[in-house]
Amino acid sequence: YTNPYHIPHHIISYLPLYYFLSFISSHILNQLLIHISNLIMSTPLHSSLPIKTTYLYISKHPFSQFPPEISHLLTYYKCLLCNGLAYPPVLDTCNHLFCKECFALSYSQSQTCPITALPLQTTATEIKVIESNLSRYEIYCKHREQGCLWKDKISAYEQHINVTCPYEIISCPNEGCSLQSKRSDVEQHMMLCVYRLDECEWCSVKVKVVNMKNHRQVCPRMKVECRNTCGVKVE
Repeated sequence: YTNPYHIPHHIISYLPLYYFLSFISSHILNQLLIHISNLIMSTPLHSSLPIKTTYLYISKHPFSQFPPEISHLLTYYKCLLCNGLAYPPVLDTCNHLFCKECFALSYSQSQTCPITALPLQTTATEIKVIESNLSRYEIYCKHREQGCLWKDKISAYEQHINVTCPYEIISCPNEGCSLQSKRSDVEQHMMLCVYRLDECEWCSVKVKVVNMKNHRQVCPRMKVECRNTCGVKVE
């Protein structure tokens, strides 16, 4: 036996034990890693959860619509379903933050946490303090690139989009008309839409313009010439 490194003999005597413990530790560590890997593989991914149709969750308040100087601050209030600003904000019983509308959609499909899939005992809790704080921040219209110059507090955003924004795509309100276009175009279209209601000049009944010709053929008040060609118009 040679000792080229001149290791003290009392230390050499412990080397077999050291190698044995190293082997045992390595074996335990390997087994632990295998166990963790099996747990990960057996845990369902978010996409496999019953409600994970993520394409349904479209943010109404993406961070790109906020001024750059505040958008990075608002990311602390990110909805975990749509990845936009959680407004109005709610917390589920697992303490996950969501938009009120996103969570309502998720909860209607499954009464489980959208992140952990654990059963929820109650619906989410509204966080009025955070909502009040977020309401003071200004947001641009989502149609800013199309030319909309609107910019106001986030609390006024829904009113702008749903009522006044000339660039928002809406449907013609006349029943039977399938036109969808910018609000400004629809407002002009409605004056010429063949599905708009018009008043019959004889009976005053409101009839769709497209049906007016057929209505006049049966209108009880419409005056027509006497069949005896006397020149008199009668109802």
